[in-house]
Amino acid sequence: MTIRGLRALALPLVDAASVTNDATGATVTDNGRPGGPDRWASQQTISGRIAAALHGKRGEVNGALLDNGIMLRLPPLESERLQAWLQPGQNVTVRGASLATALGTVLDVTAIGASPDQLTELAVGLPAGPKGAGPKGRPK
Repeated sequence: MTIRGLRALALPLVDAASVTNDATGATVTDNGRPGGPDRWASQQTISGRIAAALHGKRGEVNGALLDNGIMLRLPPLESERLQAWLQPGQNVTVRGASLATALGTVLDVTAIGASPDQLTELAVGLPAGPKGAGPKGRPK
């Protein structure tokens, strides 16, 4: 596997811009979130078990990997608020825009819970950085 991107200085993380399967030649390039400009995405509700937490550039949890290989992405503040749902072994149901790629499916989560009829809506579109944020990055 070949990964192109930026390596974090203080953490064992890589902000991947592209990932290539050397055996098949299949490449996935990070072109932004599902449903972004020129990106087709479909709304889905899926259930599964969390296999691992996913991390952002600064080491913050920003999603999870399900045991079936589907990647879940959440806004940073919501990942922090809902971290109990993102623990390995946790069973979850999520709803959001999904994007199928050559190397897997990514779901941009808009709701999470124990079952399709018990979902908590996420606050999407909140400021993710210092601009417009109060203490600890929370919205003012």
